[in-house]
Amino acid sequence: MDRALFLAVNQHSVNPLADALLPVLTDGTINALVLAAVGLGLLVWAARRGRAELGWAARVVLVGALAVALGDLLGGQVLKPALARLRPPYVLPDVRLLVGVGPSFALPSNHAVNTGAVATAIALGYPRLGGWMLAYAALIAYSRVYVGVHWPSDVLVGLLLGWALAVLLWGVARRIGPRAGTTEGARG
Repeated sequence: MDRALFLAVNQHSVNPLADALLPVLTDGTINALVLAAVGLGLLVWAARRGRAELGWAARVVLVGALAVALGDLLGGQVLKPALARLRPPYVLPDVRLLVGVGPSFALPSNHAVNTGAVATAIALGYPRLGGWMLAYAALIAYSRVYVGVHWPSDVLVGLLLGWALAVLLWGVARRIGPRAGTTEGARG
């Protein structure tokens, strides 16, 4: 099933616009800059609304950043070497490889882990932004399959790991203290 889904995305969903856009969007540096810009934008917006809002936004950004750090450690340093799953270009002939393939193993996709973690942290702290961020995470996950460097299950596991880490850290952050001056969750 993984192979069939990979081929459906990588071979049969070819689109000239996606061929131009997704390799840029999926670039690790570009993705990191987008996520950092969203976090910084959230902090700047919150600072204009006052100290309590800035504290809340800082909590959201910190949860996202810590989830990314833990995701990189767990995904890149523990799971990838332990599972040793080869990337599609090393297994299948004629993969449409639109970006360079790194030397690391495939499972999980750290792009998906990181983007899923940040999207989940923002969705938990600011539910109105959640849909946009989760859509962005899904687009990044899709792009990793489209450009030929990950299996669909790699990105699914990556998104789930990012989600789980953000939810876990959010739970820890909630124990530290509720949102000051408001009923937590009222932003929904």
